[in-house]
Amino acid sequence: MKILKANNWVTGIVGLRAGVASIVTLLAITGCSKPIDVAEARNANGLVYKAGDREPFTGTVKNVPMYVVLQMSIQRVAIAGAAADGTCERRFADGKPDGETVCKSPSGSTLVEQNWQEGRKHGAEKIWTADGFLRSEKHWKNGKEHGLQQVYNPQTKKLVYRAEFEEGKLAGRHQLWDPSGEHLLWDLTWKDGLQTGFRKLDGAEENFVDGKPHGVQRRYRPTADSPGLRAYVEAEAMRERLGVGANFYGLYPDFVLVSEETYDRGVKVGEKQMASAQPARPATVDISSCVDMWTAAHRKEVGEEAPIRMDQVGEWEEWCKQGKRPG
Repeated sequence: MKILKANNWVTGIVGLRAGVASIVTLLAITGCSKPIDVAEARNANGLVYKAGDREPFTGTVKNVPMYVVLQMSIQRVAIAGAAADGTCERRFADGKPDGETVCKSPSGSTLVEQNWQEGRKHGAEKIWTADGFLRSEKHWKNGKEHGLQQVYNPQTKKLVYRAEFEEGKLAGRHQLWDPSGEHLLWDLTWKDGLQTGFRKLDGAEENFVDGKPHGVQRRYRPTADSPGLRAYVEAEAMRERLGVGANFYGLYPDFVLVSEETYDRGVKVGEKQMASAQPARPATVDISSCVDMWTAAHRKEVGEEAPIRMDQVGEWEEWCKQGKRPG
């Protein structure tokens, strides 16, 4: 009997030690490091380390500047309507962002929530303005946009961007409004990489079916000293602040229709030049046409949704006066 009790006691001790070892192993895997301040962290070869350690850091880094998390300048964060002095707590595993990142204002209100997995965005990402308005909500899968993406104008509280993605590729509805959110300018449905719907951007109004021009395609241009040009440039400035949205000549006064082309699934079947294509000052129109060319070239390089800054337009106008053309 005594021998049996002794064996049970030994077995219990062995089991206890195994349990403790399992807990220690689990803590090592999940990361039980004490949170560190961003001042204690260093970055090397794309991994985060605690200063003085040789192994990549696992745990929480506190007081990370929000502009670092959003990969924006301080000025850009403020322009977007968030608190530029927000700070974040960010989880890391083996030196890479992994888990939840939360940014808050000095008063404690939440400004950003992100989810990461092995150094890539994975899950929901939400951004609020300093006054608590949900400015954008996006979803990610292994670092690629996946699911519904929405962005609002924090001033008008209206939707300016909505898109559906599957692992980084447009799949479903893709919509853009003017910066105020009043006018839907872009409404395309994507399937197998081909778009169907309409797009109004700068001086072009286009319609598509299965990726091919279909129906009427129009081109607009400002007249000499067009009063609407100032309103257009002001809207472009708002679009730059938002970082998303669309703008269209046809929304403003004195931007005239200069041509219409009709297509049947990619084949041109009609064309019409308008009398209004001959404004009072041919030289000014030539500059406007040249700026359109620079705009198209810029968007071809950086993306069709890229906003146009006022300083860019001014620079292109100077280039056009000097006779410079894209390509």
